[in-house]
Amino acid sequence: MTSGRSKKILLVQPRTMHRGGINFELVSILRLGLPILAGSLRDYQGEDGSIYEPLIWLEDRSGPLSLDFVDQYKPDAIIFTGLVNEIPRGFDLSNLLRREFPDIPQAGGGPHMSALPGEALHYGSFDVIGHNQGTRYVGTLMDILTGLKGQERLRALKKIPGLSFNENGRVVTTAYPIMSRNIPESPTPLPNYDAIYGLSKESPLPAISMQLSDSCPYRCTFCRVWTHNGRFVQFKSVTQRERWEQARDLQDKGLVIKDRTGRTPVFIVDDLAAWGLPNQQNLPPGMSMVEFKQLRDARLNEYKSWNDMDFMNGFYTIAQVRAAHGDDREMIDAMISGARNKMCYVGIESSDDENLIRMNKQQRVADIERQVHGISGAGVDVVGMGIIGLPNDTHDKIIKQAQWFKDNTKLSTVNYITHLWGTADAKFTQFRLLSEDNRVVPMVGYDNEIIEPPTNDEDLGKIRVLRPAEMLPYHRFTGRWSCFKDLNEERDWSPEYTNKLVEDYYDIVHSPDVLYKRGAIQAGVVKWLNGKLVPVSLINEVTKRLPSTQARQEMAEAAKRLPSQAGHEIAKAASSLTGHKRKLGQV
Repeated sequence: MTSGRSKKILLVQPRTMHRGGINFELVSILRLGLPILAGSLRDYQGEDGSIYEPLIWLEDRSGPLSLDFVDQYKPDAIIFTGLVNEIPRGFDLSNLLRREFPDIPQAGGGPHMSALPGEALHYGSFDVIGHNQGTRYVGTLMDILTGLKGQERLRALKKIPGLSFNENGRVVTTAYPIMSRNIPESPTPLPNYDAIYGLSKESPLPAISMQLSDSCPYRCTFCRVWTHNGRFVQFKSVTQRERWEQARDLQDKGLVIKDRTGRTPVFIVDDLAAWGLPNQQNLPPGMSMVEFKQLRDARLNEYKSWNDMDFMNGFYTIAQVRAAHGDDREMIDAMISGARNKMCYVGIESSDDENLIRMNKQQRVADIERQVHGISGAGVDVVGMGIIGLPNDTHDKIIKQAQWFKDNTKLSTVNYITHLWGTADAKFTQFRLLSEDNRVVPMVGYDNEIIEPPTNDEDLGKIRVLRPAEMLPYHRFTGRWSCFKDLNEERDWSPEYTNKLVEDYYDIVHSPDVLYKRGAIQAGVVKWLNGKLVPVSLINEVTKRLPSTQARQEMAEAAKRLPSQAGHEIAKAASSLTGHKRKLGQV
């Protein structure tokens, strides 16, 4: 390996392709994956003495990553992560950077690429895909990618559990325990906010994200969290104090906004910040009642202890909770008093009991309805989270679901579910939805190996991929194929049809998007331009250096690199850019 030195690592979160090109929820609720990885790199020192300087580029916040920036920054390696709706852009960006900077090694990760590493290696230009928690190995992986090449690199990669890479035209996945009970614990560092590109008093965060635990103790069949994130771990209280001290430091430096009351919102981004009372119906699989009670009581005492921190009055929290939280009034009160909790996201998923049963939700609609009213009755706003694409869904049931959410929650969100390989749902839903006659369709690997649905935990660890004609809902973002087949109505749900269905859904429910748009505008992330919201960084990048004619041309070219709807909006805005530049004081 090369001698010890300071190495630059660029961490990229691609732009979302969700609902118009800007996902305001993700702009406001910072995902902590990259800041935590940057924290690991900040604290790591290689065997040869190398240290790492991470830089995070969030395209939803800072606009498209430009080739000029990469050329000037000269990273030693690039790391990508992404959710389903960001992956098509991630693949395109990976290929673009490989073409322009062929010698810079690339690594990918996150819940989508971890589930379909063969797809990522095929459609992107990645050298390696990481599985599960990257904090376990990111430092060592960067040592290998930046210090070794050829066969020497391949031999070193094979020694790290949980990686996928190409060797002689085939995907190699090093053995790793996919089931959560087998994943070893690893320390989670403080997020490295200093690494976020463009974070300043002039462009602060709309909110702080905070994590109290890792993974989820439940086993919903549609979910990748418990297989991707590993064993459920509740962080120690001393670690929470450090996180709150970090939050106060960000606030003191003006790097996060304050609302009209002078307080800063904090999103508790745990998959579950509260689970409900320990009882048989609510008991997570594989957990004893004693252990469940211990976890619940530890979290209860954690929230109560926050009353001792005198600076807590400068914050309030928004948290994601299980619906059963509504039955636990003691926990609700502790979150209100200690955590200053004002809003809870509740994973309701569906208003159809058959869907809830099939996804192993351990709840029924009547229970959830009572529980969400228990939360709202205590004075906490409820945001109901729903999904589309479950086995029992039809158009009429989805519209009925929207009405249920409107009647029972203050705000609502909905997303198409992608049954990724690695979720338990892949055993029946992923194949069933593609079947022409309601039969299971086997998966096919890139080497044309037929892979039947798995039946045991060992086989679940064998990650495989689908060919393009057999992929599922995220085709809504690429137009490659229909999202899924509605077997009850014998209809293919095309990208156009599913987009219309989402709009119909949001015409019924009250979406929180307006809150996040307001936060993004207040934080200086986006501005109105020709009646549309456009990333400020894109406006500034183009207009601060170029004459107006060139600026319009550059904007039009930038629009081509963005998702279709956002690109169309920016292209339209470019036609009247000169007038808006005067309005913004830029000319």
